[in-house]
Amino acid sequence: MDDDTPAQQNSMPSTENPTPGQIYSIGYGHRSISGLIERLRFHNISWIIDVRSQPRSRRIEFGREAIENHLQCHGIGYLFMGHQLGGRTTTERLTDGEGKPDYDLMELTGPFQEGLIRLQEGYLAGHRMALMCGELEADSCHRSRLIGRALLRISVDVLHIGADQEVLIPQSRLQHPAPPPTADRCDTMPLFTDP
Repeated sequence: MDDDTPAQQNSMPSTENPTPGQIYSIGYGHRSISGLIERLRFHNISWIIDVRSQPRSRRIEFGREAIENHLQCHGIGYLFMGHQLGGRTTTERLTDGEGKPDYDLMELTGPFQEGLIRLQEGYLAGHRMALMCGELEADSCHRSRLIGRALLRISVDVLHIGADQEVLIPQSRLQHPAPPPTADRCDTMPLFTDP
């Protein structure tokens, strides 16, 4: 899975593996970088998929370049996919009447569907990946409300890592209804615009 953003990227190797991998999700929240890496290693996660719309943080160690370097030092790959799977949009037609992202509409866009396919390919190739953003609890985050919900419909059950690394909440136990079906599944309009 190569990333098409301008910054230099690691890419997931395309190994043939008959055993599906696992997709987790994790938010760094108040965790330290070492605490985050400890949780990733506890679950044998080999790839972080950064799904923040903008891969920056007030906490310098969680900015894109810094976190990628930290992960690389611990043998964990990093892939930015926020341009496809991020939970924010500046496209007015993808928001509700109050300016908040409408996940039902965002899920139908071409970029989101392409990102979803890339995740599924990584999963089928046997990779253990974690979707990452800043929100600690997945239930209030687009990791479950948008991405996890869409993955579940293609039979990939995301395991959300909560504040306690030993507590995993399967997406199938969360209550996020699917959007209504539509004939216009893939919208080729860009989902995100540059700041």
